[in-house]
Amino acid sequence: MTPPSVNKSAVLKRLELFGFKSFAGKTILEFGRGVTAIVGPNGSGKTKLVDAFRWILGERRASELRGEKTENLIFAGTEKRGAVGIAQVSLVLDNSAGILPVDFAEVAVSRKVDRSQNSHYFCNQSEILLRDLVDWFSRARLVSGGFTIVSQGESDVFVRSTPLLRREMIEEIIGLKEFRRKKEQAESRLKSTEI
Repeated sequence: MTPPSVNKSAVLKRLELFGFKSFAGKTILEFGRGVTAIVGPNGSGKTKLVDAFRWILGERRASELRGEKTENLIFAGTEKRGAVGIAQVSLVLDNSAGILPVDFAEVAVSRKVDRSQNSHYFCNQSEILLRDLVDWFSRARLVSGGFTIVSQGESDVFVRSTPLLRREMIEEIIGLKEFRRKKEQAESRLKSTEI
C-alpha cells in the first residue's frame, strides 16, 4: 500500500491506532520520506492498517472494512487481554503547503467510535463534522474509495471497472469530485426549498 501523499510538501507523517480491530494498545506508525509500502507476513495486520486508513478517510460501511457492524471495529478482547471500550484512529499530515483548509502546519485528524456506536471526528482535538472532513479530504484528493488506497487483490480495479466507475475514479484523481458533491448538495437544497 502506498501512503497517501498530497504533494511534495504535504505528506503522511503518522498513523496512530488505539483499540482498532486487533490493535488493542496504542500503536504508532511513523512514515518518513521514502516509505512506499508496508510489508509483512500473513496475519501481521497489513489489511487492518488499510481498513484503518479507509475508516479515518470517512468510510461508513462496516462491510467495506471487513466487519458486520461498527462494533466489530473495536478490540473485543482475548484470553490474555480484556476488551476496550473505544476504537480510535488518527492520521497526522504535514500541512505546511496549506492543502487542508486549517491554519496548522501539522494536522491530526482523528475518528473515534464507542460500543454504543457514537462516532466522532476531530481535527487537532476539536470536534468536526464528517461532511467537513470529506470535503477537506476531497480537496486534498484523499478519499476512502479512491486510488490513494489499493487493497490486496484490487491492483487491476481500474482495468476491470465499468466506464462509469472509471470516469468517477478519474474525476476523483483530478479533484472534480469535490465540486460534484457541492453541486449535488446545492441541488438537494433547491429541491427542499421548492417543496
